[in-house]
Order: sequence, then structure tokens, then C-alpha cells
Amino acid sequence: MNGRRHLTSSMNEVSRDLIVNSYSKRKQALQDMLPTLTELQRALGGLGKNNGVEVRWKDE
Repeated sequence: MNGRRHLTSSMNEVSRDLIVNSYSKRKQALQDMLPTLTELQRALGGLGKNNGVEVRWKDE
């Protein structure tokens, strides 16, 4: 493999590693949020389940 191909191959490998690492960090962050979101959903009583409670944003 010549120098240019080796450099390109190395750059592609690093790029793949960064993408995988970034994806893993995002996935872990979302997994870390799940217990908090579950508790919030329980505290709000499942507002998204059409139980007669309507939530509206205040018009500015």
C-alpha cells in the first residue's frame, strides 16, 4: 500500500471510530435519562394518553 492509500485508510478508520464512539455516547446519555423520564411520566399521570387533560403553551 502506498503512502497516500495508507493515509486515506487510516483517516477512514479514525472517522469510523469517532462515529461509533459518538453514537455510543449518545445512546448512553439517552439510557441514563430513561429512569428520570419514566418517573416524570408517572408523576404527570400519563398526560399523553388522552385522559381528559389538555396541556397548552402560553401564547407570547
